[in-house]
Order: sequence, then C-alpha cells, then structure tokens
Amino acid sequence: MVALNIKLNGSTVVFAGKTLTGSVIVHKVIPCKALTLRLLGRGETSWGDGESAHHGSCEEYINLKQTLWTYDGGKPLVSGKGYAFGITLPEDLPPTFRGHYGSIKYVLTATLECSNPSLDKNSIDSLTVISFSPVCNVHQMLLEAQTVKKEKKINLTCDGCISAKVTLPMSKYVLGESIMIFADVLNRGNVAVKKTTASLVQTLIYSDGRGSKSERAVICKVKRGEIAPGMTYAWVSVPLVIPKTISPSDFGPMCSLFRAEHCVEFTVYIAGIEEKLVFDVTLGTVCGREPDTNRFVTSYLKQGSFRVLPFLLNAQEMDASRTKWMFQRQR
Repeated sequence: MVALNIKLNGSTVVFAGKTLTGSVIVHKVIPCKALTLRLLGRGETSWGDGESAHHGSCEEYINLKQTLWTYDGGKPLVSGKGYAFGITLPEDLPPTFRGHYGSIKYVLTATLECSNPSLDKNSIDSLTVISFSPVCNVHQMLLEAQTVKKEKKINLTCDGCISAKVTLPMSKYVLGESIMIFADVLNRGNVAVKKTTASLVQTLIYSDGRGSKSERAVICKVKRGEIAPGMTYAWVSVPLVIPKTISPSDFGPMCSLFRAEHCVEFTVYIAGIEEKLVFDVTLGTVCGREPDTNRFVTSYLKQGSFRVLPFLLNAQEMDASRTKWMFQRQR
C-alpha cells in the first residue's frame, strides 16, 4: 500500500512567480516524527572533450522544505487526511529543460520522516516550470521598429542572377506564436531555383565556467517548390509555427549553465549552391509587461491588430496543451 501521495491544486505545469498549492495525503500511518515537503530545483551539465577532459557543473535554484506535521505538535497523524501546503515560486526561476548535455529539473518530495532514515517513506512528483521570460518591456516594444528586412543578390557563374527580399513583421516572439514570412524571389538566371525554405534554428549553449558546448537543431521548417528561369515566387504571410515546448532565449538571471540563441534562416537552393538570409529572433514565454503593474497590457503594434500581454497568469491556465494562456492576437 502507498504510504502517502502529493495532490496538487491544478496542473504539474506551473509558471514561475505563482504559488503552488496542494496537500499531502497520508494513506498509511507509521511511527514517524514528521511529515515534510521539499521542493528542489537543480541544473546540471556534463560532456566530454576529447579522450581525457571532462566538463560538468551543477547549480541549485530552489531548495525549500516545509514541515506539515510533527509528532511534537501533540496531534496524531491521521490516515486519509490531506495536509495542506503552499509554495511561492521565485519569479526568476529558469524553465524546466532537457538537452543532450544537461537538464533543469524540479522535484517535489513528501516524506514521512522516521528516527531511522532508512525507514522513511517518500512520494515524489515532478514539476514543469515555465519561466517568466518577457521578450521585451512594453515601452521598448512600442518604440522599436516592428519589421526587419534583408535582401540578397546571387550572381550566377552563367548569365543572370537571382534576387531574394525577405521581411519578418518583428524580431521578438512568444512560444506558440507564428512567425509570418514575407519574401519575393526573382529568378533572372537561366537555371531553376530548386526550392526555397524558411527554418527556425535553435542553438543551445552549455557552460560550466571552464568551457562551453553548443548543440544546433532545426526546430521547424516550411518550404516552397521550384522557381523557373524568368519567374518570381512570393511568400505571402507564410506561417512558421514556434513550438510551445522549446526553450526561451533567456533562461533568467539565476541560470549560468544554459542559454539559447534563435534565428530564422531563409535559404535559396540552386544547383550546387545554398544561399541564406539569417534573422536573429528572441523567443520568450510572455510578450512583455508594463513596469510596476499587475494587469493585462494591450500594445498596439500596427493598425488593425494588437497583442494581449499577460503579466502573471492563473495557475489553472498552465496546461501546456493549450496556447491561449500564453498569447492571443486579434486582427
């Protein structure tokens, strides 16, 4: 029989800065001195460099213990009773993360502590922490130019050239949002363009204070087909959907082991040639917030559209299978 278990009021997915509440339910009473709950959050990195050198480090983000019942309190431990707890998470906690060379984990452990530690009974539950990672301050966002443009001319060894002009509506996005791609590719050469693609690329950088290791991956990609000589192809508001499950660009001030860099690569494929236009982008979990406020903020980005920017979200809305808790857009 299970001696105890943890019951959360809501999902195991929780936003940094929110209060985690629930209870520990004791199913089997044993001789013990205390009932405790501990939340431990740690980051670890580890990788090899050649045959002998090894890199690795760890850091602790939260280690909080609450005592829910003690034998010295004078009241008996009751089977079937829920012993309530509440833990306010720091706003600057880094997100839960798992990569090839490191991870960040948050673990809740409820323990019936006995005089002999080998007789302790534990119940363990993992948390998924979503970091509070604004992509920018609201005032900064209003002042910054919203569109970013690049163009490239590809001179062919034979007669002619190929030109590409690419525009992104902005450079800062929220996980779960779509990056809309606008592009014009004009083939003035005498060979066909095989295809054009737009890719979201993530580079994770692991550090241990003595060295670093990077891991590059194409997160998602969209493509369009052949462009014959003399023809033009236009990408008009083609969505590149950012997964909600990837890491934000900023892991927060508490984390020194990990960071992420993101970019959009627009690639033109010709026979034996790949030409790229690269746009650096910043990804966050919320769009921004008004300083010193605790409310929703509306920021007008362009005529006819706006973004709703959540400051702190209700814990019941943290289900990772839904998108609307992170970001809403109306046109």
